[in-house]
Amino acid sequence: MNFEKIQKNLKFENFQVGNEEFKSCFLFTGASMTYAAAVEFCQEMGAFMPILRNDDIRIKQIAYRVDQFGQRYITEVERYNSYGLSYDIPVWVSSVTLPSNQCGWLSSRTASIGEQNCNNLLPLVCERGTQPYQEPLMWRRDVILVVALFALLVLMLLCLALCACRKSQQRKESFLKRKEFVRESIRRSREDFQVSKSGLKNFWLFEN
Repeated sequence: MNFEKIQKNLKFENFQVGNEEFKSCFLFTGASMTYAAAVEFCQEMGAFMPILRNDDIRIKQIAYRVDQFGQRYITEVERYNSYGLSYDIPVWVSSVTLPSNQCGWLSSRTASIGEQNCNNLLPLVCERGTQPYQEPLMWRRDVILVVALFALLVLMLLCLALCACRKSQQRKESFLKRKEFVRESIRRSREDFQVSKSGLKNFWLFEN
């Protein structure tokens, strides 16, 4: 495919979406092409196909901007037939939730990601940057879940350690009590023996 010729004849719409300092630059064009051609086209533009998650905060933002730009490509007949409200513009995207052998597309109206025949002709969105966008670590649900589980595990280990220390202390106290009891028993036995011996001695002296 002659991308240089396409670039000369096409009008690109640039926009930026994301969360604060984690914003990325995007490029939208209404030209329709297959998924493989769209990936190659983004590479030729020094960009890449955006990789999106289902909970990615950028999905609705991208869909909204594409919908705004797409209205410029709608003919009067299409606008009349759809009453200017329900006309959807699907664009090629990549998704981590889809199998690697499936091609993803984003609906500009519903902001949802689905599967599409890779040979269909759709408009596309490219993301500019040195590497694919990644959400801040603290915003990822899986990371939050791992941190929560780790914290729970640490708490459980702490509770077990406290219980073990408590039982060890109780065993030590019980051992000391038994030891003291044995000593007291031996002492009393000796005292009783001395008393008995003294009484027996006095008895023999009295008899003699």
